[in-house]
Parts: sequence; structure tokens; C-alpha cells
Amino acid sequence: MQMQHQAGTATSGGPCTSALTELHELEMELKSVLLEAKEVDKKICQAEGAIENTTHQCEILENQNYSIHAENIRLKLDLETQKEDFESIVSRNNEYRKRIAENSNRFSVAENKLPFMIELIKKRDTIKLLKRQKEEMILDIHNPGSAAVMQVQEEILNISEQVKAIGQTISTKKKIYEEEKDKHAVLKKEIEVQKKRYEAILKRLHSQLNKTQLNRRQCQWNIEQMEKTASSLREGLGMMQ
Repeated sequence: MQMQHQAGTATSGGPCTSALTELHELEMELKSVLLEAKEVDKKICQAEGAIENTTHQCEILENQNYSIHAENIRLKLDLETQKEDFESIVSRNNEYRKRIAENSNRFSVAENKLPFMIELIKKRDTIKLLKRQKEEMILDIHNPGSAAVMQVQEEILNISEQVKAIGQTISTKKKIYEEEKDKHAVLKKEIEVQKKRYEAILKRLHSQLNKTQLNRRQCQWNIEQMEKTASSLREGLGMMQ
């Protein structure tokens, strides 16, 4: 009887032990699944946070891109305005240089036709004639009171005064000419300074435009990289779901 009871106990205990073992394994598997589910939820939260952060960064970059685009348009407009102003100034300077050259040529031509220059040539010829007459009258020098000598002396005195007056006129005209030359030199220097200034402005604007375009390309590249990262994260999230 005891042996039969023990045998019956062993026979009835076998399925219970197997069921308990299977239940324990199921519980362990359920815990493992729950842990995996928590990890998946944690990764999903992290991915959602990363996506949200990336989206925010994309919005910031888009705003920066719009600002850069607006700044590029403004710089282009400023550059065009500066270029137009520079071309206008260069055009005016060229016209002024042309007028200066024309005035200088006219002045040179007119200088040779001035009345005092013609008069001076005539006076020089007269002086030569008087010198020759003086040489001819050297023989009469022993008679200082003669009418010929006195007439010659008066003519020489008059001519000397005329020559002196002409010399003063020439000096005045020469002074005016030198002043005009100085004015032209000053204007030429001012033109060169303005030209260098606007060339520097144009060079600086070109540099700013190149730098802005480089920054814009860099931002566009960063946006593309972030979009690729966001797309990869979305694909990974879709596979996990």
C-alpha cells in the first residue's frame, strides 16, 4: 500500500512539476519581454526627443537661411547701388579729365597767340633794330648833345619801359598758369583718392558677398545632413514599431 501510494504520488507529481517549470519559463520570458518593451519605449522616447530637437534645429537653420537670403539680397542691392555710384563718379571724372585735357590744349595754343606774346616778338625785333642803329651811331658818341643821340636815348628808355611792362604781364600770366596747374594737380590727386576709396569699397563688398555665400552653402549642407539623420531615425523608428 505504501509503495503504491508513493508510486501514485510520483506519477501525479510529474505533470505538475513540468507545468510549474513551463510557467516559470513563461514568467521569465514575460519579464524579458517587458524589459525589452521598456528598452524599446526608452529608445522611442530618445528617438522622439532627438527628432524633436532635430526639427527645432532645422527650424532655426531655416530661419537663419531666410535671414542669410534676405541679407544676400540686401548686399546685392547695396553692391549694385555702390557700383552704379562708382560708375557715375568714374564717368564724371573721365569727363572732367577730358575737359582738363581740352582746356590745357586750348591754353597752349592760345598762349602762342596772345597779344602780349605777339607784341613781345615785335618789341624784340625793334630792340634788335635799335641796337643796330646804336652801333651805327657809335661814331656820334663824341657828341652826346646831338639830336640823334638824344632821340635814340629816349627811344631806348621808352622801349625799356615797354619791355618791363611786358615782362610784368608775362610774369602775371605765368603765375596764373602755375596756379591753374596746381589746381589741376590737386583735382587729379582728389580723383585718384576717390577712385582708390571706391575700389576699396567694391572689394570689401565682394568679400562680404563671397563670405555670405560660403556661409549659406555651409548652412544648406548642415540642413541636408540633419535631414538625412532625421530620415534615418524615422526609418529606424518605423522598423522598431
